[in-house]
Amino acid sequence: MNARRHRAGRPRTRRGLVRRSSQGVGGHGLRSAKRERGLVLRSAKREAGFTLIEMLAVLAVMGVLFGVAIVGFNQFGRGRRLESAGRLIQKHLDLARRAAVTRRAIYGVQFEPRDEPERDRLRVYYKDTKSGDPLTLGKYYELPPGVEFGDKSGGNMPPTDSDGIRFKRTGSTLDADTFKVHDVETEKGRTITVEAVTGRTKVD
Repeated sequence: MNARRHRAGRPRTRRGLVRRSSQGVGGHGLRSAKRERGLVLRSAKREAGFTLIEMLAVLAVMGVLFGVAIVGFNQFGRGRRLESAGRLIQKHLDLARRAAVTRRAIYGVQFEPRDEPERDRLRVYYKDTKSGDPLTLGKYYELPPGVEFGDKSGGNMPPTDSDGIRFKRTGSTLDADTFKVHDVETEKGRTITVEAVTGRTKVD
């Protein structure tokens, strides 16, 4: 009776031992896995963050790049306004020349330097010498801010009398000339040349 109880109880004991052992191993494994996962997560969080020194270094680099970009943009803007002034003058001289050929009349461009803060300006005019019609003046167009007629020393000015530069019916000019415009800040300039025979305008 006792032997049967002993034999009958042994499998239960073994199963209990096995069950407890497996639970113990499994529990330990879960705890180890949780610990490892916790360590991995904490390690990843530490690696993903930035220190204050790193952030300050990034901000310093960004500040330098921003400053360089502003300087470059300002220089680019100054170059563009001088180029724009050259195109404006060339456009009106070409317009007067084409009008003289098309309408068989005298057309010209007047140039008017002005003191700051007013800007130098120019306009196209028309006079029909054959019919004796009076002089007809067009609208004034101002040079871009910071750009003036002539060079930095005050020379190489366009003709500033009432005739300015005139074009004949053939397209040639009565007032072949070479003059300049310059940027008052950079002191750089562009040269405008009006050829006598063809009346064409070049900007260098």
